Amino acid sequence: MKKKTIIIIAISVIVLLIVIGLICFFVSRANNSESGDVGNSVQESKTIKIYNQLKESEKYQFTRKVNDENQVTIAKSGDRAYEEETFNGKKTYYVVNEGDLYLLNKSTERYYKYQNNDEILHEITDAFSRIEGMTYTEGKEDINEKSYKYEEFKGIQEFLIDSNLYTDNSDEAITRFYYSGDDLKYIKTIVGDKEELLEINIEYNVDDSLFEIPEGYSDGDNL
Repeated sequence: MKKKTIIIIAISVIVLLIVIGLICFFVSRANNSESGDVGNSVQESKTIKIYNQLKESEKYQFTRKVNDENQVTIAKSGDRAYEEETFNGKKTYYVVNEGDLYLLNKSTERYYKYQNNDEILHEITDAFSRIEGMTYTEGKEDINEKSYKYEEFKGIQEFLIDSNLYTDNSDEAITRFYYSGDDLKYIKTIVGDKEELLEINIEYNVDDSLFEIPEGYSDGDNL
């Protein structure tokens, strides 16, 4: 009888410990999901998932937009690239083909060749690569009267359009990636008391004609 009582007590203690452990686990999990200050493993990051998708894609088009007067679109197809920059309403066009960069002047229908320059090809994925191995914090913020969840990374300023916001000390910079579901909608970079908010659009269906020098253009260096 005494032995049976000891067994019952032992089983009760084990069950109680299991129950306490489960309660602690679920309470901790709930607290973590509600807090915007909890560091997360980079493996769970939506931003890393987008980075991986861009790396693995043969084609994509990535647009960062402050407004209609200030925006940058970079498109990639294999080893070819295209960039369209608009700063204060003035547009500039570039094409990367066979490892060389071509500046296109649409008003004169001329192009200018810069050999062995394909930085545009890797610009977007190189910017995303900065977050590899980093932890991040989560939060929520309203943009244009709509609430978005964001992932915040410290020490990132590679997505800036306004070069005046760049700082020599990148540790001062913070970048937030805003999501609607799994779709990246905005990127905000904060440097000190200044910030730049960019509307983001990513497409994976790209027009191949973007990567060719338009028919009828002449070599501006040989005129």
